[in-house]
This record gives sequence, structure tokens and C-alpha cells, in this order.
Amino acid sequence: MPEERIMKLQQEVAYYKKQLNELSGAVVSRDYKVAEMNNEIRQMQTSFALISSLNKFKPILAFEEIYDHFTEEINVQLQNDLSLILLPVNKMPGFFTPAFIKGNLGIDTALLTKKNIFVEYSFALLKSSLLVNSQTKITPFIKLLIDSFGIPYFILTPIIVQENVIAYLFTGRKIETVLFAAARLLKPDVNAIEAIAGVIAALKNQDDQFQLIVAERSRISSDMHDEIGSGITHIALLSELIQTQHKDVPHLKKDISIIATSARKLVQTMSEIIWALNPQNDTLENLLAYIREQSYQYFESLEMQFDIEFPDEVPAIKLSNAERRNLYLVTREALNNALKHAGATTIQLKMEITKRNSCFTITDNGKGMNLAKIKTGSNGLVNMKKRMDDVGGTIEWIPLEKGTQVKYCFTF
Repeated sequence: MPEERIMKLQQEVAYYKKQLNELSGAVVSRDYKVAEMNNEIRQMQTSFALISSLNKFKPILAFEEIYDHFTEEINVQLQNDLSLILLPVNKMPGFFTPAFIKGNLGIDTALLTKKNIFVEYSFALLKSSLLVNSQTKITPFIKLLIDSFGIPYFILTPIIVQENVIAYLFTGRKIETVLFAAARLLKPDVNAIEAIAGVIAALKNQDDQFQLIVAERSRISSDMHDEIGSGITHIALLSELIQTQHKDVPHLKKDISIIATSARKLVQTMSEIIWALNPQNDTLENLLAYIREQSYQYFESLEMQFDIEFPDEVPAIKLSNAERRNLYLVTREALNNALKHAGATTIQLKMEITKRNSCFTITDNGKGMNLAKIKTGSNGLVNMKKRMDDVGGTIEWIPLEKGTQVKYCFTF
């Protein structure tokens, strides 16, 4: 009897032990699943933060800085150990070299940039991202990348422009924790990296188109200078020569004088157009230099006081062809009005730069002007306002006790 009771008790103990093990296993499994869910949520939040940071990004002057910006941003947001761009090696199809490297492990970047990484043809053909985490089966190509960078967990994403892979974006980490609140690279991270690759591709495509436009502008500028400009200059010189040879014929002299004057004006206009087309003049600093040069030439033979006050240091601000031309023509028109219509004997041209915009002011001591002309349709003033509207700027005419001040501003 006692033996039967002991056996019964042992069976009950075994039963409850089994129940306890099953319960413990369920708790462990539940905790693991909760940890995984929390990890995915955290990864999604990080990925959203990475994607939202794109809205704050403004394209920089040099395209290379775009690569540098995004590798830094990825490393910070994903807290990875290594981020870089794989650029194609010239005359070595399929090979790529690391560049724009950002790392937190004291990585020898100089040594890394000397490596040529071969991207497996079958993978390159897919044009899709590769996600490698602790659950990924290691293939020869994955092992090659791990050995090359010393990073066992990573994302490799192609940057595609017009259906061609122009580079790869690589980012990864050295350690992953599998159990409880696992820190693994997941699909949301891939989505975020692909979004950035898409932005880089769009900016690269835009930059390529811009370079084509720059090249075409250079060609047009050169052709205009060599062909049209020289032809008009030749007409002006011939007109002046004929005018000298036939100075005793009044009506002919008058007609030739008109031709010569028109030709000289065309030469000046052509010179301004060629300057505006030249890509090397695409900065605010070059615009100010050109305005200074042309203004001094305009006033040098006149008996009046003309002063220019421009900043000593001008930030590297890019201006479009329309912005440069319109700002120059508004300046020229305002100076011309002060001299010819206001009868000024003193004119000051000033320019100030703030964080958000730049403002020109032209102040004269002339007889003032009828500001109603702006509303009634004076061509010169209406054109000045339209030119500033076209570049997203503003212009105003301010009456002074003696004279007028023209103030026009534009943002950058």
C-alpha cells in the first residue's frame, strides 16, 4: 500500500513538473515574441526617423557631398558600425571600391579604400537589396563581403539611375543579439536604405542633366562670342569707318551713326548674355564682381560721385542663369534711372547679405520720382518689378527727403 501511494505521488509530481515546464516554455516563448515585436517596432521607428531626415536634406554644391551626407546619416540613425558607398572601378566591370566611409570601430579607411570588391553577376542582375542578419544562410558572395569589411550583418542596396547600377550603399554592424529585445537588421531597415538610395539616384540623375545643360551653355556662349559677337563688332567698326569717310554727307552721316550706335548696343547686350550663359559665373560673388566692373565703366567718364559698398566676404551661393541676369538688369536699370531721369550727382550702390536673403539698395540725391508710374505702366519700372517677381524677390521705391532709394531683395 505505501508503495502504491509513493508511485501515485511520483506520478502527480511528474505531471505537475511537465505542466510547469510547458507553462515556463510558453512564458519564455511569449516573452521572446514580445521582444521581437518590440524590436520590430523600434526598428520601424528608427527607419521612419531616417526617412524623415530626407526632408531636411538640401542638395549641396558638389554631388560627392551627397554621398558623404547620407553615409553619415545612416550610421547615426541606425547606430551601425560601418556605412559606405561602393563606387565602380574604371575599366574593371563588376568591381567596386569603398568610398565615403563612416565607421565606429577604428576601421582603417585608407586600407579599405584600396580594396576592389567583386559584386557577383547574378546578384547585380537582380538589382535588389541584400539583407544579411543572424538568420541568413551564408553564401560565397556573402562570405566575400563579410571577409572584406569584417562586418557579418549588413544591408547592401543598389543605387539605380536609368536602369543602371551606378553604385551600392553598404551599411552594417559587427554584433547582433538574438534573444530578448534582439537588435537585428530587419526589413524596415532595408526599406529605409532603399528610400535613401532612391533619393541619391534622383539627385544623381538631376546632376547629370544639369551637367549636360552646363556643357550646352558653354557651347552656346562660345559660339555667340566667336561668331555673332565678332560679326556685330565688325559692323560697328565699318559703320564708324564709313561715317568718317563720308562726314560731308549729312543724311548719310546720320544713318551711319544710328547703325553704329545700334551695333554698339548689340555688342553690349551680347556681352551680357554671354556672361550670363557662362557656367563659371554661377555664383553671387561673380555677379557682384561683374556688377562692380560694369558700373564703374558706366560712370567713369561722368563728373559725379559714385560709390559701391559690397561685403568683403561673400558666401558660396549658387545663382541660376535667370537670377544672375535679372538681378544685373534691375541694377543697371536702377542706376540708369538715377543718372538720366533723376538727375542725381551722387549715387550709392550697396549690398547686404543675411542668413536668408540678400538685398541691394541704390540711393541717389536726385529730384525724386513719380511712384504712380509703377501702377500706371511705366515700362522700365514695371519690367524691374517683373524681373524680381520672376526670381521670387521683391522690389520697392522709397522716397527720401532728397532723392530716391530703390531696394530689391532675393532669397537663396
